[in-house]
Amino acid sequence: MTDKITEKCVKYDYITVAGTSEYFNLWRQTKSIAQDVLEGMPLPAGTQMADPKFAREYRQEQRRLMRTTYDFGNKMMFLAQGVRALREYGAVGNFRTFIYFTTGYTKLQRQAVEKAAAKYASPDRIFPISTVGELITLINDATFPDETCERKIKRIDIFCHGLPEMLEFGYDGRLEDDQRFEDEQVSKLDPARFELPHKLKADIYSWACQTGNDDKNNWGGLAPALAKHTQARVHAYARRTLYSKSFHTGGKSESEAGLIRLDDGKEHIVIWHPDGALGGVTEGNTPGSAPSGRKVFE
Repeated sequence: MTDKITEKCVKYDYITVAGTSEYFNLWRQTKSIAQDVLEGMPLPAGTQMADPKFAREYRQEQRRLMRTTYDFGNKMMFLAQGVRALREYGAVGNFRTFIYFTTGYTKLQRQAVEKAAAKYASPDRIFPISTVGELITLINDATFPDETCERKIKRIDIFCHGLPEMLEFGYDGRLEDDQRFEDEQVSKLDPARFELPHKLKADIYSWACQTGNDDKNNWGGLAPALAKHTQARVHAYARRTLYSKSFHTGGKSESEAGLIRLDDGKEHIVIWHPDGALGGVTEGNTPGSAPSGRKVFE
């Protein structure tokens, strides 16, 4: 098949990659930890704790306000952002590919994300994986199935945990070592997949924490290594990134915003939206000594 590939016959792939957050079980239900903290929240100065009715009503009101203004996040946040990216950016490719690490997700959670991704991904382009090796193989594929045109990658969006010098697709999980992406893995990528005709440039967006940070809180780290090897533009942050807008209700209640519960009856309860994340990833303010903003490495 590859002997039929010509420069004039190229088809583009848009890829979104979502890691797992096996340990991240915050906001298990449709209330946030911050709401639980309200149970111990001090009452306004001058209020008599001897008035239990006022205390109860005050906390109920604060809880109600928080339910309609607070940002939600949970272990599904990377998956939700991956679906949102397909929806927002997938049009740049002839094909739209969704890749996600399955470790730590229940059967119900996987069914929900695949159903959501199928609305925007190309047919047969949803890939559940468990190792970085599988990810590299998928990225390096020279053609699409049943296609003779060469496969080129137009854009990749990456959603996972991150540390300086590494992407953590399974941070603190059972397969952490097999789900870590470092310089060694960068060198295994095929630069030809990112070499676009007509002097166009491929783009790689890392929405993980600190992809553009070196170990001294300066611009650097994994991002420039990835850009140098692939010759793609790599967009990355030196500071941590925040996923708390993933299920941000915008002042609406959960039901008004379209959020649902995924409950398998085994205490695995998370909130989810059938269309993926409601809001995008934002930049945090730590580490404070690291440069702010998103930098393009090329």
